[in-house]
Amino acid sequence: MKVSVSVITIEGTSCKLGLLGEIASKTGGLVNVVNPINLKEQFSNILEDRIIATNVIAELILPKELYIKDHENFDNRQSTVKKQIGNVTKETELTFEFSVRDVVDIKSQQLPFQLKISYNSLNGATLLRVLTKIKQLTDNQDLAEESCNRAILATNAIQIQGRLLQKNPNKANLGHYSEYVTKVRTKKNDFFSADAYSMYQTDLSQTINSAQTMVKENAKQAYQRLNDKDASKLYNLQRINAKDLLNKKK
Repeated sequence: MKVSVSVITIEGTSCKLGLLGEIASKTGGLVNVVNPINLKEQFSNILEDRIIATNVIAELILPKELYIKDHENFDNRQSTVKKQIGNVTKETELTFEFSVRDVVDIKSQQLPFQLKISYNSLNGATLLRVLTKIKQLTDNQDLAEESCNRAILATNAIQIQGRLLQKNPNKANLGHYSEYVTKVRTKKNDFFSADAYSMYQTDLSQTINSAQTMVKENAKQAYQRLNDKDASKLYNLQRINAKDLLNKKK
């Protein structure tokens, strides 16, 4: 499908954005509550964020010593995961999180990672792109953290919590991630903006509280009953990318 649906509502109105926003989320569109004065700017942003591929599927393949973290079911420890993404734009970013199995003897000094991306181009062609990378191993945490990109770590944390908010609000918990992201020590300036991350943390915490309140009231699919402001935050948290968490150039 080459159609992207964006949902925009005006401040002070109510249009059940929690429900309508699903359409935008599934088609790669934007969800926003805007001041009428900023409508022109918002429509410009939508037009700039054009679809570059459709029916996108990403499959990550890890070596048997590692597994992909499933935050909805921690007992699910697969070394391969396939994600149906759908439409993507140049701003789309998708993160994966993995860990080492509890009992494993890694004898090699490096491990392979492979990502397969199948998609349809705008002219209708079905294409496959395969990316393979060999990564060096280390048991030195300080050395590993030197090459970390905190913006990517933070992007992963926020995206995961945004998805959990939609599927199971009671499992959403940013505390562990926040502590790690802010304390990780990098070798050089990675231009990570702690202020921007703090802003998204605040949005996330407020939305978690609202969604969990709905769950306590026995509301099924609590995210659909959020007010428009919180619903907009929920969907936008899932679309965040590393660029949103960098210091802006002056």
